[in-house]
Amino acid sequence: MRSTRSLSAVVIAITAMLLVPGVLSLQSASGANTPVPSVGLLRLGSAWDQGSGYDRYSTVIVSSWAASRAAPLPGRSLVYMSGTNVDSSYDTGVTYTQATANNWLLRDANDTLLTNTSYPKKTVADVGSSAYQKAWVDNVAAFIATNGNDGVFIDDVIADVSVGTGGKFPAKYPTKEAWADALASFLAYVGPAMKAKGYYVAVNADAYTRNDSTANDGSRAAAWATRIAPSVNGVMQEFWLQSPVDYSMRSTGGNWNQYWEGWLNLVSAVQSQSRDFIGLTYGAQGDSQKMRFGKASFLLAWDGGGSVFVYNPLDGSDPWSPDWTTNIGVPVASKYQVGQGWRREFTGGTVLVNPNPSTSQTFQLGASYLAPDGSTVSSVTLAPVSGMVLTSTSTPPPPVQKPASLTAPAISGTAQETSSVAATTGTWSGNPTSYAYAWQRCDTSGAACTAITGANAATYTLSTSEVGKTARVVVTATNTAGSTAATSAATAVVTAAAPAPVPAPAPGPTSDPAPPGSSGHHGKGKKEATRTFAVAKPAVLEWEGRLFSSSSEFRRYLDRRGVAWKPFLDAHPAVVRAFGIPSVVWDGRTFYSPATLKRWLGKSGVSYATWAKEHARSAASLAGKRAATSPSAQPQVLSRTAVATWDGIDFTKADALRSHLREQGIAWEAFLGSHPAIAKAFGL
Repeated sequence: MRSTRSLSAVVIAITAMLLVPGVLSLQSASGANTPVPSVGLLRLGSAWDQGSGYDRYSTVIVSSWAASRAAPLPGRSLVYMSGTNVDSSYDTGVTYTQATANNWLLRDANDTLLTNTSYPKKTVADVGSSAYQKAWVDNVAAFIATNGNDGVFIDDVIADVSVGTGGKFPAKYPTKEAWADALASFLAYVGPAMKAKGYYVAVNADAYTRNDSTANDGSRAAAWATRIAPSVNGVMQEFWLQSPVDYSMRSTGGNWNQYWEGWLNLVSAVQSQSRDFIGLTYGAQGDSQKMRFGKASFLLAWDGGGSVFVYNPLDGSDPWSPDWTTNIGVPVASKYQVGQGWRREFTGGTVLVNPNPSTSQTFQLGASYLAPDGSTVSSVTLAPVSGMVLTSTSTPPPPVQKPASLTAPAISGTAQETSSVAATTGTWSGNPTSYAYAWQRCDTSGAACTAITGANAATYTLSTSEVGKTARVVVTATNTAGSTAATSAATAVVTAAAPAPVPAPAPGPTSDPAPPGSSGHHGKGKKEATRTFAVAKPAVLEWEGRLFSSSSEFRRYLDRRGVAWKPFLDAHPAVVRAFGIPSVVWDGRTFYSPATLKRWLGKSGVSYATWAKEHARSAASLAGKRAATSPSAQPQVLSRTAVATWDGIDFTKADALRSHLREQGIAWEAFLGSHPAIAKAFGL
């Protein structure tokens, strides 16, 4: 079961207020406080105006209109966006106008725009489109750079899109699995691209699906979080440790709204990926039971890093309360069981939790501690489903400061194509707990730098793209108080790799390759590979300067370049005709084999055998039992011949052969010097 309330609902309601001039007055973001580790804040829309002391929070999530107000805060400031939905009334990364113009709004099987049933202004975006993904990154990165924030918070990262669309799936992604794959691909591009620019990426992930018990016990949420965590920096669970229907807190037990242990394990599942967990719990402003139980449970699993617990009052009022914001340092041991309850020791206090739904639990503390109300206690009895954070009566630990760079990162290694260069972290204050790397490609002066996609390790192998340019690395250090980035000096200008030795020519009467059909021998009966030129081999298709005489040969060529066969054929019907590839159009789709059509029909409960019996002619055609179209009748069929064949590949253009040799590390001028007949064949 799910509630209709979500972060999306909060944003929509607040956006309506923002459209009225003069409704809001903005609080100053400056302050002298130090962020408290593990304490986070959610301020969307007018809620910003209802609180204070935002410099006390280690993570702050705000609406886009408040981005510039949050940027100066000492904690990590993240701007709310949505990658999976495009809203017609406000910008969540890609505008409705931009999405419409580029056909990035998904439709259902009836060709109707797929919208959220509770929020009809939210249309599902084509998250699997590489063009949409790039546009989203370009837009959001530019916005964050303008306002100076630390990163982005992406809402609606929902594994099963049909939960919010009345059970409907996009026609392009017709199953839960297809949608989840598309959404994972969105994060796999967006996350590294944003991180390469030095930004922190958090997502609000939800794995709920109907009629699946694993959606209740937390295991499905853990699986989804584990899948997407490598692409991002932080994963939020909204309604963490509570029912999304009535906001009651989870306890131990096997009912759908219990499973306390399973949802507590979600924290560890995310942190085990070296990522931050963000637990968001809702409640009334003064609901001490929810505040204490939620935060104490969180601290049982907290690893002392950048994860945070967020308590968000339903009325948007100021959430700060010692019931959940007290700083007791970092954990010094694992949690341990006390009767029905659990306890964990920290450098500045202790944490107690009783998740049992019906039995109270007494804890003998063995020392004196300060309770949230300021009283001194040496034993505590917790009611069912309650918790408490107690402070040691000794001097509390000093607050953790955000990392500060003392010496910049440095790069070692040779600035040459194919060489590996390595980055040091530099030196930092604040005892960072983790480091992230983002390599950049720059001009010869070390300026005009752009992120290198996927280059996020401490080492990087320089590629052809860096030849004639320089490279540098941005290192981001993180501790419980936040993150800070520092940039290295640029490398020297990257030079091209040294050319590989030119292979000796095959033996024969001249230094040129043997004529077609001949071969050479040397040594003890060892046969040399045949290399020919000026052949007259018939071909069906020319592509990228190369000739192909069969569809299987051409398919192998595309496979080596990572080009999918079916989408290529769909986009190039003339190639289908040229090679005489059997095909059949059914239900608006083109199929090139009985197996693919059989799988498609099976999704609709239709037997392929029945279909083939009713459509015998089409079935025979798809099985290749009718004569293929004569190649000579097609405009793509060639009567041309190859100019040269090298390594078993036909070439009609010198540039294509030159590119092939470069892939093998063979220098072009040296090759032509050793093979003058090939130079002559190409008219060089």
